[in-house]
Amino acid sequence: MYKYFTFIILLLCITPFALAKIVFMSKWEIYVMDDDGSNVKRLTHNNVYDAHPRWSPNGKYIAFERDQERENNEQNLDLFLMNLNGTQVRQLTTYTGIDINPAWSPDSQNLAFTSTRDGATSIHTIDIETQEVSELTRNMNVRNTGNPDWSPDGKHIVYISARRNPFQEGIYVMDADGKNPRPFVRDAGTIYFSPRWSPDGKHILYGEAKQGKNEKIVIQSKNGALVKELVLPPIKRWFMHLACWMGTRHILIHAAEENGHGQSDILRYTIATDDIVNLTNSPKANDGFPDWIDDASLSVLPYDKLTIQWGKLKQMN
Repeated sequence: MYKYFTFIILLLCITPFALAKIVFMSKWEIYVMDDDGSNVKRLTHNNVYDAHPRWSPNGKYIAFERDQERENNEQNLDLFLMNLNGTQVRQLTTYTGIDINPAWSPDSQNLAFTSTRDGATSIHTIDIETQEVSELTRNMNVRNTGNPDWSPDGKHIVYISARRNPFQEGIYVMDADGKNPRPFVRDAGTIYFSPRWSPDGKHILYGEAKQGKNEKIVIQSKNGALVKELVLPPIKRWFMHLACWMGTRHILIHAAEENGHGQSDILRYTIATDDIVNLTNSPKANDGFPDWIDDASLSVLPYDKLTIQWGKLKQMN
């Protein structure tokens, strides 16, 4: 019986499980927390701007953007990569401009991102191993593109594109190599944000705002059919910055005060019931830019915790 008990203990010790599944920004640093907002843990410690963290699909890394030292008064943001526990932080891009909004390819080998390398904002990709950068959209100072997100099958990228004059914004889909761009949704006078593919690749989620109307989150099938619209109830006159999938049943929302200088929090919205729960509520923390990962992807051993199901062990003993 003692050998059997020891075997069970060893089995539990080597069985992978995940604790933190939401990565987010708070106080301009990167943190992780559980699905219910508990067990918050800080990953970066540098007192500069870190934001837009994204889990790699294989559960090994977190990509994010970081503010760099400036040679002039212009912004200088680059992409960085770290292990899921915050170790081995390394710089991916070294462009003296803006490289932001990282989005992983399904095989975790490439990142699509927004850059100002050609004057306007455009979408590029970077190979994680070789750090080779390729441009997917060429704007010629006529159209800005950004906020890319890769489809789960790796074949397509959804993104936002806007003309400068006259201003017209829309959500587009292109092949993963930048070819065959086509409009997904566009409407004059509408501002769009954070398009995201659903984990099963069947739907696209995005936010939209129109002058004089409440912001809303829209879910459409990949063929463009409307599935659901969510209007955030008025909470201190807040507005939505970003939305992302939390599996196929929930959505994470980054909501902030209207003036942009006050509190911002992360909300969890249940699609079936329309229930909204605050996962963070920190008046001075500026929480936002959440990203969620499935348990199946986090096949790593815990770094500082061990969960043992003592009830089951007692029954077996």
